[in-house]
Amino acid sequence: MINLYDILEAASGQLFGEPGQQLFSDFCFDSRFAQEAQLFVALRSDQGDGHQYIYEAVQRGATGVLCMRPPNFDTSGLSVLLVRDTEAALMSWAQYILNKLDTTVIGVAGTGDKSITVEAINHVLATQYPTLQSSGHLDGRLKLPQ
Repeated sequence: MINLYDILEAASGQLFGEPGQQLFSDFCFDSRFAQEAQLFVALRSDQGDGHQYIYEAVQRGATGVLCMRPPNFDTSGLSVLLVRDTEAALMSWAQYILNKLDTTVIGVAGTGDKSITVEAINHVLATQYPTLQSSGHLDGRLKLPQ
């Protein structure tokens, strides 16, 4: 679960209005796939600005929004978290949660066979420890290894 107040603290964010929900099931980065209880993240990239799709994400069920400017529609019942930079906020939240949970991170680098190596490591570690696998196809720093 993603806690509204963990993100606010980690990213030095602020609420826009009263929060509608305090816990979210997952992040959503594509408004076309938004679901109930998710936190939609309005990312800005060379391909576009996620702020244009906030309304669509909310219509599809997102109950929270992480954004850099307030939406231009009625946000009653919606948790809106304002931050300076949504990508930086996600990175800060990830570091905050990893520290809070005292998590060990294993990185795999190289030019070839990384996916196979990551799968092997995950397979072995999953026999004794909880592991995390990516459920989406994100690029750049937001991408998690499988």
